[in-house]
Amino acid sequence: MGIWNDLIQLFFPKLCTSCSTKLMESEAFLCLKCLYTLPRTDYAHLRNNPLEVLFSGRLPFEKIASFAYFSKEGMVQTIVHELKYGNNPELGEFLGKLIYYEWKSSGFFDTIDGLIPIPLHAKRLKKRGYNQSYHLAKGIANSSQITLFPNALKRKVNNPSQTSLSRSERWNNVDGIFSIEDSTALQGKH
Repeated sequence: MGIWNDLIQLFFPKLCTSCSTKLMESEAFLCLKCLYTLPRTDYAHLRNNPLEVLFSGRLPFEKIASFAYFSKEGMVQTIVHELKYGNNPELGEFLGKLIYYEWKSSGFFDTIDGLIPIPLHAKRLKKRGYNQSYHLAKGIANSSQITLFPNALKRKVNNPSQTSLSRSERWNNVDGIFSIEDSTALQGKH
């Protein structure tokens, strides 16, 4: 079996999602250089981080964090684009595991009982083939003891893409488009 894997790697090498260099055998999805230089926010380790300040008073929350800084044409945009449009659900699970293990020491996940991935509308799910949010949550759930509730939320409206909308237009675009499918499964959960 080893020789076949070597031949496959010779003709179809695994490439870094970010920089497209050939991955070493011990690397998955991102080369060590890109993994090291990923522009992490470390917001999970900070109370009153910039996202918590931004959302304060807009919606009720206990904690908010983002894993990495996004910039147009940057490394994170390349990775997110591959996750959403590259038919690569395993990348989502890899990123979910990465997020969990990097945030674990912050206590961010300590009080969380369940993960609810944001669903895609059935039409978009059929076109894309998978929901990247589900695979990110699955990566976190598989690395932790946190329960995954993949069907707790349903998208009622097939709203337009958010990519070209302003911040206020994004808020309006998602208003009222979700419903809870099984509230009993979520009772008493955080």
